[in-house]
Amino acid sequence: MKRHCLALLAVAFFSHTALAATPAPGEGWTLERAVFLLRHGLRTPLETEAAIQGLNDQPLPAWKEPPSHLTSHGVEATRLLGSYLRQWAVAERVLPDQGCPAEGTVDIWTNSAVRTIATGDALANGLAPGCDVTVSHLEPGARDPLFSPPNEMTGFKAADAIAAIRAEKGDPQELTAPYKAEIALMEKALGCDRRNPPCDIAGTKATLSLSADGKGIDLLGPIYITSGTAQVLLLQYLEGMPMQDVAWGRLTAAELARISRLHALLFEVYARPHYMARHTAFKMAPRVLDALSADKAPAMTLLIGHDNNVAALSSLLDVHFQVDGYGKDDPPIGGGLRFERWRDPAGAIWVRLAYVAQTPDQIRTLAPLTPTSPPFAATLPIPGCAATKGICPMDRFTGLLQAALSP
Repeated sequence: MKRHCLALLAVAFFSHTALAATPAPGEGWTLERAVFLLRHGLRTPLETEAAIQGLNDQPLPAWKEPPSHLTSHGVEATRLLGSYLRQWAVAERVLPDQGCPAEGTVDIWTNSAVRTIATGDALANGLAPGCDVTVSHLEPGARDPLFSPPNEMTGFKAADAIAAIRAEKGDPQELTAPYKAEIALMEKALGCDRRNPPCDIAGTKATLSLSADGKGIDLLGPIYITSGTAQVLLLQYLEGMPMQDVAWGRLTAAELARISRLHALLFEVYARPHYMARHTAFKMAPRVLDALSADKAPAMTLLIGHDNNVAALSSLLDVHFQVDGYGKDDPPIGGGLRFERWRDPAGAIWVRLAYVAQTPDQIRTLAPLTPTSPPFAATLPIPGCAATKGICPMDRFTGLLQAALSP
């Protein structure tokens, strides 16, 4: 199924000389194309996200939009990111500085959830205002194997997954041991630290077990309680809610950034262990590789999915990231991985990886993004290419991803 962006905004024009381009890996190198794997934009909380089980002493604020949908604030923030991506692509001469992108130049594919489709539409609106840009996806609500491959496709077995997670990460109780201070901030936000006796989330027993049907895994304990709740409190901040309504007025922006790491701990079980990363990125890794390595491909490919998609592919490449305002390895709303295909003066093809995302304050204030006020961006050296300073020859990058996909 396809949707079209029919924005009413005038086509933007950009001067190559007015914009700061991404520093090239070397003199005479040319950026040929870019592939983005992005998390969806700012949404309302999921119905099951805040697993606080009555620990909060006040109810959560209400949202105008239904659960899991992009908010109107989120749509505008995503459009601003799309506008910046156009500026960046024009400065890099990946897209023309005038008019609409030629057919086949931009490929946008989203997961079939309402929030990912809406993200694709908003990005297209910012990237090519006034143009007929196709945003493609499966039928809304259908399972897309690119973002969520079925167990039968990857050979996933829940019992094997639990054994592999424990072998790689240890007991799930150990994952939260270094974060007692962050959990204490969560208890402060919830208000349960003032009860008699006070709550002790860190001391809650952590369990990792088979789901009721035996096909999945269930995690209970401190990560289960705090991960989704940390995300909900950050969403309140991004939405621009008054600070007295963000975390019940009990946390600062800096403290929200600290508890963001609690959200990321969920991926230390469900996405970053190799067994889980291989399963989640089973189709995504080859899709990204094909978009980079094919002789002919769109100048820009945007794949719009979820935080676990970003976490899994990052893990396969053994890279870590931390965006300003977020905890380590917590995939920001609307941001994600940017894979760059470069050609050196001798004609060889290379791949460089970066992380790009708006900061929480940029989303909260709907700050315009420009070369002088850009989103967060950082190059991520790929450990498997340390000999070439973290940028990979295409054949080396191909080998790394293919090897990472092996059982």
